Amino acid sequence: GGFNKASSWAEALPDPKLKEGAFMNLSRSYARDRPQEVGVWLEAHANEKYSAKAFENLGKRWSETDPQSSIDYFSNLPEGKSQEVGIKSSISNWAKKDPLAAGDWLNEKESGPQLDSALAAYANTVSIKDGGGAMEWAISISDEKLQQSTIKKVGQEWYRQDKESVEAWLPTSGLSEGAQKS
Repeated sequence: GGFNKASSWAEALPDPKLKEGAFMNLSRSYARDRPQEVGVWLEAHANEKYSAKAFENLGKRWSETDPQSSIDYFSNLPEGKSQEVGIKSSISNWAKKDPLAAGDWLNEKESGPQLDSALAAYANTVSIKDGGGAMEWAISISDEKLQQSTIKKVGQEWYRQDKESVEAWLPTSGLSEGAQKS
């Protein structure tokens, strides 16, 4: 019966686990070819637990073909989990395609907890080519636990690329001794 019939069926499911699975599968099946349609449908379900994976799928799939439209869509959602997972999944693909544009977009945003997962995704993605630049992004994460794990991952990647630069930077980094060893 197509997307309209399937989405109506998914919305009517009473069991939360079944509903979550149906939303996830619908977004996985339709998000790449019909992202705007899936986005319009999902808007009414923003920040619902059952729709989190569907929003993540939408961000991943949409940003594979049009990362700017994907990030614009998620930026206009109400703040919350749906916006966070969508921006995070969109920024990862955008950073692979055009790290400068994705970085510019992040620079225009006010940093804070709502952007932390996107900053971590961006830092992890760009660290493969520019460990030193990625470290600046990792340090800007406000959530201490996420910041530390991202710094560790980015730092290890950077160390593989340019051991001497990392060893010169570490003593002035302000990182704890344990973080420096990691």
